[in-house]
Amino acid sequence: MASSFGTWSGLWRSAFDADMYRQAAAGPMRRVFGYLAVLLAIAAVVITVQANILFNQSARRFSDSQWWAKNLPEIRIEKGQASSPVPQPFVYEQAAFAFVLDTTGGTTELDPKYRQGVLLTHTELFLRRQRRGEETRRYSLAEMPDVTINQATLQGWLNRLATWGWVPVLVIMTVWLWVAKLLQVLLWSLIGLIVSAVSKRRLSYGAVFRIGVVALTVPLYVDLIKDIFGWTGWIPVLLSLALYGAYLTWGVLVQPAPSSPAHMT
Repeated sequence: MASSFGTWSGLWRSAFDADMYRQAAAGPMRRVFGYLAVLLAIAAVVITVQANILFNQSARRFSDSQWWAKNLPEIRIEKGQASSPVPQPFVYEQAAFAFVLDTTGGTTELDPKYRQGVLLTHTELFLRRQRRGEETRRYSLAEMPDVTINQATLQGWLNRLATWGWVPVLVIMTVWLWVAKLLQVLLWSLIGLIVSAVSKRRLSYGAVFRIGVVALTVPLYVDLIKDIFGWTGWIPVLLSLALYGAYLTWGVLVQPAPSSPAHMT
């Protein structure tokens, strides 16, 4: 007797149980969307936890290195005016990026040699970034709140990010996974239709789509393992795609043919 489609049991049954794919193809669309919601929620949580761990490790190393104290001065912005105790102009360079602090009025724009950078004057902030060409934006300090930027301030920001930064990451990853995986299933279902036609299964696009959702499971596990262990390059990407194609093809081929007794019942 065929087993029933199980949202939670499918998280491992989809790796080996052909009945899972038969139930998915024959069942309603809402059932596989519920399964997809659970699968992607687990993936989003795993990715968020991994990102939070990496961020906390980087933040700890950053704090221990005293980078700000060694490389950048304390800056105060009060009533729309910036000040700093260091000799000016102060310039910090890193490759094609530069941070320039000059509240004396001697520097009014970033040197053209910097493709990206920040210039802080007595009353204004200039940001240069390279996006489809060079772009510099200008902001008045009068629009900014009073703030003192130093090692303690930066540490406070890092602490808040460590505490709450996972929230936007989880939201962004959830949205990204839904968009990316739905697009993957939509496109690969066209290949599934070809496999269905060649094998004379005569499945509808909706049935192939539902099979494709279940076929995501094992390749998604591979993607998560790749991210956790830092496996980069084309090999893990190609492996994930190959696994998805294999499971989608298998999911189509295990469906009963139109002339078989299982199809007629």
